[in-house]
Amino acid sequence: MIILNSLLSSDPLPLLEAHWQSQLHCLQQSPWCFDAWANKTVYLLASAHDLLHVARSIRDGDDLTEPKSKWLDLHDALMNHKTQRPEVCSAIGVLPAEPGELRPFEETIYVTPSVGT
Repeated sequence: MIILNSLLSSDPLPLLEAHWQSQLHCLQQSPWCFDAWANKTVYLLASAHDLLHVARSIRDGDDLTEPKSKWLDLHDALMNHKTQRPEVCSAIGVLPAEPGELRPFEETIYVTPSVGT
């Protein structure tokens, strides 16, 4: 819930470093259980949000080396995390969008319904 509040207010997440630094060992599991994988997903989302918050303060002429490096590292972490997802997080099908109110957007079906929420 704190991530949603942070997104709405456009503020950085106050708990990211303090909360997650003590939990990093839990975010490096292999193979992943669903809860640990979901926690790492939240961590990566929070990291992306904080990086976007920093990017908003960048002005013309600022050195972009560090933010760009962090962004590329985060992209690699996200792609790696996606490939390591537990089986229950894998999509079993995709329903294409249909015109009208029935299904205006593409819908992905997962083994476990809670994954898609």
